[in-house]
Amino acid sequence: MRNQFSIILSLFLITFAFSCKNQGEAENETSDSVLQMKEIVAVHDEMMPKMSTIGELTGKLETEMKLAKKDSIYKDAIADLQEANEGMMNWMRDFGGDFTFEEINKGKELSEEKEQLLDGYEKSVNEMKQKMNSAIEKGRRVLNKNN
Repeated sequence: MRNQFSIILSLFLITFAFSCKNQGEAENETSDSVLQMKEIVAVHDEMMPKMSTIGELTGKLETEMKLAKKDSIYKDAIADLQEANEGMMNWMRDFGGDFTFEEINKGKELSEEKEQLLDGYEKSVNEMKQKMNSAIEKGRRVLNKNN
């Protein structure tokens, strides 16, 4: 009887150990996707205030363009700013369409399919950041150069 109890106890402990190990691995995967989601959202949050900068620069460039005889440099800078603005708006719409509020803000576990989407969004949010920063810099250069 004691031998049977030892075997049953050993099997239980082995099963329990494997289930804990698998659960820990799943938590690490979730943590990785939650961390990646937080990094993506952090880039978005960093860029969001720059939307007002884009609006202000666009307005100033449009005013300067009306006063200038050569407007192509202004048009190019304005077009870049408008493209950056549209890029941010499209990125937010797409991101918000693919993920729920709970997934974005509450760390809700993602399906495998959504975890795969994160890599693309991480790349696209960084591209959007680069385009916004580049357009802002160009707009400032044009204003400073012509004032």
